Amino acid sequence: DPFRKSHIDIEAYVSQGYDRETTKAYLSVIGEALRSPNLAIDIRFPTATKLMSVLDDKIFRHLNETIGETNEAILGAKRAEVFVDLNKDWATIIRDYDSRGDT
Repeated sequence: DPFRKSHIDIEAYVSQGYDRETTKAYLSVIGEALRSPNLAIDIRFPTATKLMSVLDDKIFRHLNETIGETNEAILGAKRAEVFVDLNKDWATIIRDYDSRGDT
């Protein structure tokens, strides 16, 4: 999907064989999405998949481990643990990537 205003050039699509009216409608919807204050774009860089996988895993485990917990002090401490663990794991992933020598 286009994610930059520069990608919303109807002529670029038409020159590649796309129908003008269909492209215009499609790019209109994309343009609206790009102007949304709620826009969220996937991160796209090496290790992004690993980083997001670790994040998903940590959050999933945290939520499952704290089901039914109402003590805010305990919840706060557990959230802090997730942050520390996540920070450590992300640092390892980034350090491993940076040490590859081809970056």
